[in-house]
Amino acid sequence: KFLCKLDGFDNEWHEAKNGVANFTNLDAGDYIFRVRGTNNDGVVNKTGDYVLLTISPPFWKTAWFYLLCIIVVSSAFYTAYRYRVNQLLKMERMRTRIATDLHDDIGATLSTISMMTHIAEQSDVKTEKEFLQNIGENSRGLIDRMDDIVWSLKPSNDSLEKIFIRLRNYALPLMNAKNISFQTKFSDALVNKKIGMNERQNIYLIAKEAINNLLKYSECTEAELEMNYKNGKLILLIADNGKSISENKMREGNGLLNMKQRAEQLHADLKISSEHLKATKIELHLKIG
Repeated sequence: KFLCKLDGFDNEWHEAKNGVANFTNLDAGDYIFRVRGTNNDGVVNKTGDYVLLTISPPFWKTAWFYLLCIIVVSSAFYTAYRYRVNQLLKMERMRTRIATDLHDDIGATLSTISMMTHIAEQSDVKTEKEFLQNIGENSRGLIDRMDDIVWSLKPSNDSLEKIFIRLRNYALPLMNAKNISFQTKFSDALVNKKIGMNERQNIYLIAKEAINNLLKYSECTEAELEMNYKNGKLILLIADNGKSISENKMREGNGLLNMKQRAEQLHADLKISSEHLKATKIELHLKIG
């Protein structure tokens, strides 16, 4: 027979049944396993023998794992903090940009209306009528711009499909008024694609400016508006079969400079191609999720 005990776990001697000693739920640490034997007469060997044992802790109870957890948790908190700060900065920049737009665009228009009203009060009937017409046009334009700003601020308008529908609804009656055949196409791959407020405002205003230029200068009979999706990019296309844009106007006039600046804000590619004396095609390529 054999008697055994495990110093550091149990100080009592136990008989090893069939020569086997079992110890369960041992904590990590150092132990001494002691064994004594008895002969057939029951005389116990008081000296016995021993084995030094070291139980290693599971990895989730090691110091390096605790340190790793602290690092991961700290990194998560820091990442969340930086994300929150970046969102606040982004919102602040957006508010500043909207305030600038309101001041520069709408403020200037209101100043023009005020000046025209003052002049009209001191003019003859014919001149007064012309000024009143200009005031009406500026007022309607102001209402349109305010409507665009309010629309872009609404979170419910964060999908590309909403932008496409608004552009189509804006362009269709104007195209019909000029007897222009107007074709539209929206890719099914874009149905669930959503974008931020800054992106949707710039995309909408770029497309709206292109449509206005088309209506004012192209003298076309056919036009098209498309939104496609290819290789992770939105491709916005506005094309017509009318007069071409001269190289000079392409660089300087007709709101093209504003369109290019808005494209730069989006980090997007704006491609303007125009054949000699005919047809113009404007493409915006923007990487989206």
